[in-house]
Order: sequence, then C-alpha cells, then structure tokens
Amino acid sequence: MKKILFLGLGHLGTFFISQNKGHEIIGTNRSGESDFEIPIISYQLGARWDGPREFDIIIISFPPTQEYAENLKILLSDLKPFQKIIFISSTSVFGNGMVSELSPQTGQTRNAQELIKCESLIKSFNNYVIIRPGGLIDEHRHPRRFFENRTHIK
Repeated sequence: MKKILFLGLGHLGTFFISQNKGHEIIGTNRSGESDFEIPIISYQLGARWDGPREFDIIIISFPPTQEYAENLKILLSDLKPFQKIIFISSTSVFGNGMVSELSPQTGQTRNAQELIKCESLIKSFNNYVIIRPGGLIDEHRHPRRFFENRTHIK
C-alpha cells in the first residue's frame, strides 16, 4: 500500500480516489471539507505546508494561477523528501496544431506559460511523471452537456 498526497482535489481527484481505494490517500482542497472517505487538509497554493511530509507519491493537480511555478517551488521544498511526483499539466503547453511528446512547448496563454515553468521545475527532480490531459470527460462532464439546452445552434 502506497501513501499518496493528492494536492488539489477536484474532478480528477474524485475519480482517482474511487479507483485507488487500496492506498492510503490524503487530499487537499481550499475548504478542508469534503464528502470523500479520506482525510482532507485545508490548503491553498501559496501557503507554507505544515501537514504531514512522509509520502511515497505526491500528485499535484492545482488549476494554473499566476505565480504557480514560484508557489509550487516553495511547496515542494516544504514537502521534501519524497519518492515520486505526478504533475497534472495540460496539452495547452504545446499551443495549437498536431503535437507529440517531442513537440516544442510553444503555448502562449498565461496558463500555458505557467505550466511550462512548472514542468521545468518538476523535471529537475529524479522521479517524476507529467500527465497532460487534453480535457477531462466522463458521464458528468461531457461536451454534449454544454449544448443540451441551446436552441440557436447552427
């Protein structure tokens, strides 16, 4: 059984928890409240970490914000030592067009620029995985739902 810290519980975190019940998971959100059956710590990126520090895996899944990379650097220094980092990024780091893992990171949006800096920081550690979902879709979050009540679509 692994001890996992999931920073930034949200849509992806909900799914992750449901699929990984055999591990000890601690999650964070801004309020510290949740319907999850795991311990939740109130934490907002930018604050110093004063929670537990002994984890096998740290999953980072915050929405990109201004100064994300700088705040993440401070957080990771507070959490050392750790064995593995999984960072949830976005395909936006590549900009538009056909891309592969080897494509240059040319994303121009503010979020893409922050994620590019964060990925660079994560790559400075030995044991990491970067996941770049192109969109999180399931039965509750599907593009068709955005158009269900529209009447003037051509």
